[in-house]
Amino acid sequence: MDDDDSTAALGKGEDDSDDAAAESERLLAIYDLNKDGKISVVETLRATLGIVDARMQKLAKRDGVLGKLATAAHRLLDRFDNDENPPRARR
Repeated sequence: MDDDDSTAALGKGEDDSDDAAAESERLLAIYDLNKDGKISVVETLRATLGIVDARMQKLAKRDGVLGKLATAAHRLLDRFDNDENPPRARR
């Protein structure tokens, strides 16, 4: 069995490479915040921070101590996560 047969037997081929390229482009569009064509460590961390912030926002709707802690965490994370609304200066 040569390489072409083994690739076909595993169900891999051009479709998988096309899917991988499409997935790579999709991730680049999502995570590349400064549009330089690369996903930096900072961009990866900011994306992760956004996911954690969304989870805290969901937990903040709960009652009790967990809801209060999640609200505080959500407010803190929003200061780092939101690009559209920069933190306001204290008066």
